[in-house]
Formats: sequence, structure tokens, C-alpha cells
Amino acid sequence: MGKVINFIDSQRKNYILTNSDIGDAVSISTSELDISNINIGNVKTVLSEDNYNLSELCTSPNVNKWAWKKPGILNSMDSFNLVVTPPYKLGDFAGYNHHAYTPYITISPLNYPFSANGQVLPIVVGVDLSETDLTEDGNITHLYAKIDSTYYSLELEPTMFQRDIQFNYTTVGTSSYSKTVYLFLGWEGNKEKIPFPTPSVILNLNYSPQAQLGNVLINTTGLDLNYNYSAFIINKTLTGANYSFQIRVQRSNQDTTEYYNDYWNVKELLNNNQVQTNVNINSTAGYTTISGTLPYLPTNGNVINFELAAY
Repeated sequence: MGKVINFIDSQRKNYILTNSDIGDAVSISTSELDISNINIGNVKTVLSEDNYNLSELCTSPNVNKWAWKKPGILNSMDSFNLVVTPPYKLGDFAGYNHHAYTPYITISPLNYPFSANGQVLPIVVGVDLSETDLTEDGNITHLYAKIDSTYYSLELEPTMFQRDIQFNYTTVGTSSYSKTVYLFLGWEGNKEKIPFPTPSVILNLNYSPQAQLGNVLINTTGLDLNYNYSAFIINKTLTGANYSFQIRVQRSNQDTTEYYNDYWNVKELLNNNQVQTNVNINSTAGYTTISGTLPYLPTNGNVINFELAAY
């Protein structure tokens, strides 16, 4: 048996099992790997060094500081430089992944449409923390995102690889603009201690006004022209992929005791779709309400007018 490494999460264990460049890794339990055949020649070859001196190999500038298993620890007070001190141990290379990558932002840039001043947008900044356990190597507890003077935090855990830092941002104005989101690693009370390896990302806020329901036109063909007719939109609701509306239709200068009974077709004029057919409108008050749903989801910026016509 070689060196046994214990894991608190299966994701990291399986990752090291697949990506270890030094020694032979074998799973011996759900939380353990056995790394055997760790030899100095293997270390020399992986690091592309020309000597077999253990102290020089452990302190080689070719050691990937973002590997989880390696000699030394990351110095969180000094831009995550790798600090290696005696005693030098060959076993520190057990599970070493020479190709571990630098933590980075997975979504860049961030593009978000908005349609109104003061609109609250749920923002997601995706980050990949690589295999490094920053809570172990650098005593880091939080990842912070900063916009203007406001901070948003994500508490880090040893089991993290890819994680999202999520927050709500309130838009300002009715023009497209950009904001810089700065990322820091730190702990409570020290939000800007260490810039994230990718220190910032651009948040693009793209203004596009919502579709608007415009006017209701009345086709007077077939109507009793002894009366005046009017119609207007009183409500609109966007729910998921459904855009519903309500139109109030009114017939004026009639006796309030007179029964109002008509049949109408309702057509939207952007794509010329009939959205209601043979709608019975009846009332002694001279008005009633037509409810309907558009057969499509309008594009931001569209203005949708309607036509009412006697059936």
C-alpha cells in the first residue's frame, strides 16, 4: 500500500483518481484513494526538471500551484504564491495533477436584457474554482462580487468546483450600459483581501422596451350607427409564454335600461391573427370586457394594435 488520501466528497476523489500525474491511484473505499509507486524519477519527468534533488523538485517553479495535492501551501497574503518549507516529502506529490487549471469565470461577459428603469435582474456569475481547496490552502472563506460599492458573497466549501454567485441588481435608466463586476477572495471583514485570479467581468445591460399593446380600432361595417362605439385596452399580463389582454368595448348614448347584445371578432394587427371569434357582448350598462391571449409571444419593442369587427 502507498499513501492513502482521504476525501470528504466523491467529486474531488474521482477527479484526482482520473487526473493524478504522479503515482498509481486506486480507489480503496468511497472516500479513499491509495497512491502507490511514487518515485522521484516520475516527479522529475512530470515537472520537466533535470535533477533528482528532492528539495529542488519540491521548490521548482514548474510545480502547478493550483493542484490540490502538491508540496507547500498557497500564501493568501501574497497573491497565492506557493510557499514550500522543509521538511521536503516525496509523498506530497501523491495525487498531484500537473494540468490543474487556474480558477476562472465560466460566464464572460454577462449579458442581460432589461425593459424598464428600476427592473430587478437576477444575476449569475459562474466561477470554476478548479481542484484547489482555497479554504485549506489560503484560509479563504468567501468569494465576493462587487458592483459599485455593493458586495455580494458566496461562502466557500471544500467540496466546491463549479459554483455560482447569485445576486439581484436593479437597473438604472432606459439606455443600454455596462458595469464591471469585481471579484475578490477573502473572509468576513476583509472583502477585498485578494483579487480572484480572473479579477473582473463585464456585465452588459441591454435595454429593450417591452412589447406594448397599442390602440383598438373599430370596423364599423355592420354596426348600428345610431350609437357611438369605443374600445380600449384595460389590462395586459405576461405570464411565461402567454401574453393575455383585456379590452373594454363600450356603446354610448343609449338608454341604460336598453339591453346591449352584439357579436364581435377580435384580430391583432401585427401578424393578422384572429384572437377571438363570435364573442357575445351583452350588457345593460353599455359596455363589457373581452379577454384573450395572443397566439405568440411578442418581441420586445413590438406595438400590437387590435381591430374589432361585427361578426
